[in-house]
Amino acid sequence: MWFQYEDGALLFTTTTDRVKFRNYQNDPRATFAVLDPTNMYKWVIVNGTLSVDDRDPQAFYRHLAEHYFDEAGLAEWRKRAVMERRTVLKLTPTQIRA
Repeated sequence: MWFQYEDGALLFTTTTDRVKFRNYQNDPRATFAVLDPTNMYKWVIVNGTLSVDDRDPQAFYRHLAEHYFDEAGLAEWRKRAVMERRTVLKLTPTQIRA
């Protein structure tokens, strides 16, 4: 899942009709894990609480795509990106392990 680290929190985007968002509505606790694919001993696990961030979700989604794709990938992404019902979720850490 694409993410951005900003001011001590992790930001994600999803649509409000997906299971991720319904899970957040039922229980805002979340865990996020990243593993270095070249070294299984390099990892981080973040536990925290999710909230809805008030920034423009479509602009944030475009910003993430520009970070993760090159020009060719970005052109393909633009053809299939779902922009409707989009929101930004913010994970505020309560515990970080590495």
